This record gives sequence, structure tokens and C-alpha cells, in this order.
Amino acid sequence: MGIVVLLRIALLGAIAFLAFGIVGCTLIPNDGPSSRSYRLKSFDHVTNRGTDRLGTAVDFILVDVNKQIVSFLRESQPPSDFAGAFTDRGPRADIRIGVGDTLSMTIFESGAGGLFTPTGVTLTQGNFVNLPNQEVDGSGRIKAPYAGWIQAVGRRAEELEREIEKKLDNRAIEPQVVINVVTRTSNLISVLGDVNTAGRFNITLDGTRVLDGIGLAEGAQFQDYETLVTLQRNDTEATVRLSAITRNTANNIYLHPRDTLFVQRDQRFFTVFGATTEQARLTFDQEQQAVADGLARVGGMQDFIADARWLVLYRPERRQTLEAMGANIPEQYAESSFVPVVYRFNLRNPEGFFFAKNIYLQNKDLLYVSNAPIIGWLKLNGIIRDYNATIVSSKLAKDAIRVWHQLPTDFR
Repeated sequence: MGIVVLLRIALLGAIAFLAFGIVGCTLIPNDGPSSRSYRLKSFDHVTNRGTDRLGTAVDFILVDVNKQIVSFLRESQPPSDFAGAFTDRGPRADIRIGVGDTLSMTIFESGAGGLFTPTGVTLTQGNFVNLPNQEVDGSGRIKAPYAGWIQAVGRRAEELEREIEKKLDNRAIEPQVVINVVTRTSNLISVLGDVNTAGRFNITLDGTRVLDGIGLAEGAQFQDYETLVTLQRNDTEATVRLSAITRNTANNIYLHPRDTLFVQRDQRFFTVFGATTEQARLTFDQEQQAVADGLARVGGMQDFIADARWLVLYRPERRQTLEAMGANIPEQYAESSFVPVVYRFNLRNPEGFFFAKNIYLQNKDLLYVSNAPIIGWLKLNGIIRDYNATIVSSKLAKDAIRVWHQLPTDFR
């Protein structure tokens, strides 16, 4: 029995010795990468102090989040707005008459017996005549009795009135002309997509803004933070989130004739893995979702297994932003606009919580919480305990079989 005990102790010692090489490696179950693996596998390590750089030719960069990094991320976000994309966003559109518009024309004279009012007839409504509505033709003209063809496209109604009055002045009695635009077809906007009533709508003379256009279509069908609005104007196109228009009035620009608004639902999501209360793929529930908000939505970290020093955010980041941080860009991304980055938040440091509240998640971001280093040893201890229990169970089984065979036949 002494030899068996010694052999068992030697075997357990060998297992413990082997553990030094396998804790944290793939031989022991783990939920994901360890904190040590980030340092060993990252191409570059940005600490914003310029001295702690590790390079092992792997294709992501590790960034320790601090006050300067937060500033870089806030300042480097590219503008996503209409105000920056459309240089002609200034005052409301100058609405002019166009081809296809329908005009009404009324001609007044100061007394009876004129060109348009019969002699000797008293008109109780006044001395005027309403002419049939007419559409601006393909050449951009309308026709006025005794005034001939009048060029209408690109002009205002009052300009047409003055020209017709001038041409009738020597034939009618102090003529006064009133022209109204009955329908406008040349100054329409189109509102399409996920709105309640898609269609084409007139721009009003006092100006129609982006939110007015969506209102004419009876509003968007989904929440503003999950709705994209694309404005197409001639060869220019820009897309912003509807919440960015309601939150920033600079994006609520005036629409121009023939503009197209396309409204589309676009749910953003992020994923949370690791030592958290639950793992989930979550959709944004507001316009700006901070890293801390994302962690809270899965119930936070697990107290007994999470390494609070290693809350990490996986994201492809813009090269310009990383260069501003002083990062060494991998050669394979020399011509790329984005580089894979792992942002590390140390929540053991009280400042880490402020950083996590001031950096916002982006679409398809991934949050991961590493296991504490002790978890590998606890798992190893479980393996050893299970192994030991297996040996004891095996010995008990062998003893039971030996006793069974030693019993008289009558007792079996």
C-alpha cells in the first residue's frame, strides 16, 4: 500500500507541475482569451506614454483607455450630418414656376366696356374675368388673351402679372392681373421607405425642412434612434440617423425641389461575451449607448470570476485616429482605412468607470470581460479533484469485486 500511495502522490505532483504550463492555455476550459494573451498577441500596445510598445506581428492593436484616449475618440469621430454634406443648405428654396405647373389667371378692369367686360353690363362681382386653368407647357410658356405667349418657367407669379399687365395696358381699362399656382409638379419632393404614407409632396413657399418632409409622409414607422434618413440631391447623397436630426437642428435643413428622402430602419447591435451575468447580442435602445450601459444591460460582471482590469472592446478603428494616438500601424493595414483594435478598460481603477461612460458603442462592437487569473487554477483544482475521485471510485469498485468473488456461492 505504501508504494501505491507514493505513486499516487508522484502522479499528482506531475499533474501539478504540468499545470504551470497549461493554466490559461487551451488544455484547460476557458470562456475566452486571458488578459496575458492580449499583451502577447497584440501588434502594438498603446499606453499614451510612448514607452510601452510590444510588437509581435499580429494584426490588432491594444489600447489602454485613459483620459487622452477618450479625447482622441471623441474628437476623431467623422461628421455624419446633412449640414456638412450639403453646402447649399442655407435659406429656404426659392420656389419658381416650372414645367407642368398649373396656373389660374384672373384679369380685372377698372370699369365696364373694356376688353374683358361687356359695355352696359353691371357685374355685381366686379369687373373681372376668370380664365380657364392652364398648364405650363414643355417649352415653359403659358398663353394670355391678347398678350400672347408668356415665358413662365423660372419666374415668380408676380413677374408674369406685371408682364401681362404691360402688354394689355393699351387695350384694356387699367388692367390688373392675378396669377395663382394651382398645383405644382415641378417643385415636388419624394419621401420613400419606412414612412406611413410614402409619396410626392409640394414644397411650401415658406420652406420645407427635412422633418417637415417626413411629417408630410405622416412620420417614420420606427423609433428615431433605429431609423436612417438618406437625402439625395442631384449628385450628392448623405445619410444620418433620424435622432441626429431631432437632436441637432443644424441637420434639419431646407429641402429643394426634386430632393428625395429615403427613410429606412437600421437596427444597430453589439455583442457581450465573457465573465458577465449573461452573454447576449443586444440592439441599441437609444441614440448613444455607452460602454458602461452595454455592460449593465447584461447584468454586469460576475463577482467571483471576472477580472475587472480587463473589460475590452473589439472594434475596427479609423487609421487616422490611431495615428493621432501614436500607434504603430501594422504593414498589412498601410492602405486600409480601418485597423482592428482592442480597447482595454481597467475597472479596478475608479477612473475606468468614467471612461466607460464616455466612450460610446458603435454598430457591431463586441465587449468581452476576461476571467480572473485564479479561475484557471480553480478549474485545474476541479480536474485534479475529479481525477482523485475517479481513482478512489476505481479502487472501491475493485475491492467490491474482490469481496464478491470471495463470497461462498450460496451468498452470491
